[in-house]
Amino acid sequence: MPLDAGSGTVDAVIITPVLLLLVALIIHAGVWGHAGNVARSAAHAAAEAARAYTATSADGQTAGEAMLADIGGALTGHEVTVTRTDTQVTVTVTGTALEVVPGMGWTVRAEVTAPVERLTTPETP
Repeated sequence: MPLDAGSGTVDAVIITPVLLLLVALIIHAGVWGHAGNVARSAAHAAAEAARAYTATSADGQTAGEAMLADIGGALTGHEVTVTRTDTQVTVTVTGTALEVVPGMGWTVRAEVTAPVERLTTPETP
C-alpha cells in the first residue's frame, strides 16, 4: 500500500470548505452590489418626487419608501432621509445588504442631490 493512500480524501476535506466559503463570498458581494443598486434606485425616485415644483420632503420620503417596498428585498433595515431647501434636494438611503455569509452584514449607502424645480427671473437665478 502506498504511503499517500487516503491523501485525496484529506485534501478534499480541507479544500472543499475553503472553496464553498469562496463561492459564498462571491455571492455575498453580488447581493451587496444588488442592494446598492436598490438603494440608488430608491434615492433617485425620492429625489425626483421631492424636486418637483410643488413637492415637499414628505413626497420624496413617500416615493423612496414605496420604491424600497417594491424592489427592496436585498436591503434590510433601510432608512430614507430627504432634505429639501429652496434650491436643491438631497436624498440619502442607507441599509444593510442581506447576509449570505453569517456575520458579514455590509452597509449600503446611496446619496442623490438634485436641483429643485422653481421659477426664476434674471434677478433671481
